[in-house]
Amino acid sequence: MEIPSIAISRMMGIGSRHIQLVYLLFAIGIAHCKSPGKEAPILLYNGAGTSPNDVAAIENLLSANRLEFSLANSGQLNGMDKGRLMKYSLIIIPGGDFIKMGEGLTSETAQNIREAVHDGLNYLGICAGGFLAGRLPDN
Repeated sequence: MEIPSIAISRMMGIGSRHIQLVYLLFAIGIAHCKSPGKEAPILLYNGAGTSPNDVAAIENLLSANRLEFSLANSGQLNGMDKGRLMKYSLIIIPGGDFIKMGEGLTSETAQNIREAVHDGLNYLGICAGGFLAGRLPDN
């Protein structure tokens, strides 16, 4: 059984990059609904293992659409508890080397992100960022 985005891309004759862009735009639309008392609605991870080109492309896309966002490297994200994560509407974990990304984040951070997502934080994982959303032995 194929996952829906692959099946859709094959039916419509479009590539996976186009599907990723659609997902990103959808997530941005969700995050644009800023709740009162929240900081910048979007948290973009730019820490260990992320692709600098992916981070730059997402930053450009967010800026071009005048969407407020904050950046967090590995140390900063590791320092955020669930309550702090819940101040955001969306966390974006871009592509890169998911092994290095996983090594840069503590298991406590992975658990905090899971709990925040369970409680309403939107999560957009692109490529390697999608792998990190799953349960792996190390996270």
